[in-house]
Amino acid sequence: MRKVLFVLTFALFITVWLFGAPQPAYAGGTPCPPESGASGYVNVDERNADITILPNGDVRYVETWVVDFIGTNFRFAFRTIPLNKLTDITDWSVSEGGTVYSRASSGEYVYQLSRSANERTIHWCFPPTSNQVRTFTLSYTVKGSLAVYDQQDQYFWKFIEADRGYTISRSTVRIHLPSPVSENQLELAGFVNGEENLRKISPNNVDPFGQSTVRILDSQTIEFSGGPFFGGYEWEIGV
Repeated sequence: MRKVLFVLTFALFITVWLFGAPQPAYAGGTPCPPESGASGYVNVDERNADITILPNGDVRYVETWVVDFIGTNFRFAFRTIPLNKLTDITDWSVSEGGTVYSRASSGEYVYQLSRSANERTIHWCFPPTSNQVRTFTLSYTVKGSLAVYDQQDQYFWKFIEADRGYTISRSTVRIHLPSPVSENQLELAGFVNGEENLRKISPNNVDPFGQSTVRILDSQTIEFSGGPFFGGYEWEIGV
């Protein structure tokens, strides 16, 4: 019986400047006002993702960022994804609670996109924030990331990147497969800084803090959890 191999053909690297960063140039202007007087630092309490591998090979990502702004006058964030072997990244959106950010050249609760031959960037703006936790939902669709082969099914993604200066306390990634797969056909992997670090637990167990774990929730849904990830630590998962 032929099996289909879905391989993520790029490692996803993330650049997020949450305060005090130089702002990139945008066609049509910079969407956020300068962070005059901004000072402090951030911790990311949670960085989670819900990933759906679609039948056509596209992959839909919904990320949730719980960010603790420690300090004063934070006003923007941006996130950059290199294309590597991707065709494109489309269908961007940003929301916060019940507020959906609109695409605009300036203002609050707005976002703007920029593109180059090698990467895509989204930059979003919010009201001045001091000593506050904000929760952002960032969604997008990746095209051209999957190759199809015989022999086995496989998906790898470097969700937590090493190139950042802040701590991510906890991360949960839920992957939805395009078709049912029996448990004995699954090979699951988790790597922290290139070293395998994964423990399988039952669907009813609570993920222990500090341990990279995986749960098979059903024949199409797999959940990975891990953390904390300090600056310089990366986390890669695979199915």
